[in-house]
Amino acid sequence: HELPTSAQFSNFAFISDFRSIPGEIWLNPQASSYIHSLSKTNDDIRVNYTINLATIRQEPGNILKFHEDRNNNIWIVTTSGIIIKPEKKEIIQLTFSIEAITGIIEDEKGDNWISSNNKGLFKLPPFDKFRESELLNYTSENSAYKSSQITALCADLNHN
Repeated sequence: HELPTSAQFSNFAFISDFRSIPGEIWLNPQASSYIHSLSKTNDDIRVNYTINLATIRQEPGNILKFHEDRNNNIWIVTTSGIIIKPEKKEIIQLTFSIEAITGIIEDEKGDNWISSNNKGLFKLPPFDKFRESELLNYTSENSAYKSSQITALCADLNHN
């Protein structure tokens, strides 16, 4: 794989590293469904592989964020929903879709909370225990929330 040019580097939306993939970083070009994996040995930077999310999901959308949970699963948040890379396994798409995602955090129990700009707040059990029937969705219609528009999520270092 060829290393992106310096002009291409200026176009990256974000760069992430993960404790589950030591020595490797993922680069995401702006407005793209591509992930470039890079690593460095001495002064040599190389592209390990490129992931095109369109090979996993028909319309993957553009990548917005990466989130690594405590079980080393990498949640890839896109404009079309979520795709997950379980630790040491291939990337998979979820069987359900959450659109207009604005944030994702993990709580002290390992549950993942996903906020949406138009569908409220979702609570998902840890990925390895997840069943779609356990997906909870809190909106202004079924909870005390005054709006289903959640623009941000945050948690402290203890996941509270």
